[in-house]
Amino acid sequence: MRRISTMAVLSVLMVALTATAAYAVTKRGTNYGDALYGTNYADTVYGYGGADLIKGYGGKDVLYGGNEAGWGDKILGGTADDRILGQNGHDALYGEANNDRLDGGYGDDLIVGGTGQDTLKAGPGADKINAQDGQRDVVELCGSGPYDVVYYDAGLDVLVGCISPQGTARESAGMSAAEAREATETDLSAQKPPEGLFEHTGKVLVEHKGKELLVSEKDLKGHAGHGDRILDPTGRSDPE
Repeated sequence: MRRISTMAVLSVLMVALTATAAYAVTKRGTNYGDALYGTNYADTVYGYGGADLIKGYGGKDVLYGGNEAGWGDKILGGTADDRILGQNGHDALYGEANNDRLDGGYGDDLIVGGTGQDTLKAGPGADKINAQDGQRDVVELCGSGPYDVVYYDAGLDVLVGCISPQGTARESAGMSAAEAREATETDLSAQKPPEGLFEHTGKVLVEHKGKELLVSEKDLKGHAGHGDRILDPTGRSDPE
């Protein structure tokens, strides 16, 4: 039986990794509207200014929109675990396949996870987040805007709020969609929930798939310096 040395195996792996890295692409747009496409490898794409179309394709890509306010980019991931950052502007972010991380950044963004267990992060502005893909997604509302809309799968997704206005990290618990739904169907007028159950600095509209609920928030006196937020059942209606 032929023996293969460890050094030989490592050499083959290094050659394979070097070849893969050689195919990876870094693309940069202009200050105008560009169409930028990745490859089947791990690419990095920067949109810069203008209303750009960015598509990642294969590989674990990192895709950036632009830093100019007022423009809106459309950014689509691909078949691997991608990281998509909208940055400034009113962007549309689509994770597509696999487990992606999408960060809207500034502006009124549309954030759609796609298939896979995604992390979807709102930012300053009125964002619309769609986590209805039948997978367990995490929706981060840390430092998000005053009026966000979240569509989620009951019993699967987790909503998380975690940053105080002073910018210090605070202990907070993720709340599953099932728990959120239970909260909306409970009379909270005579009781306060535990501190940190759901901490967020603005209003959030939550629609439950199959039974449409429009859930506003209510200020409660919590930690010193600011108020905590909980889901309030009084604002129930169908979202427009």
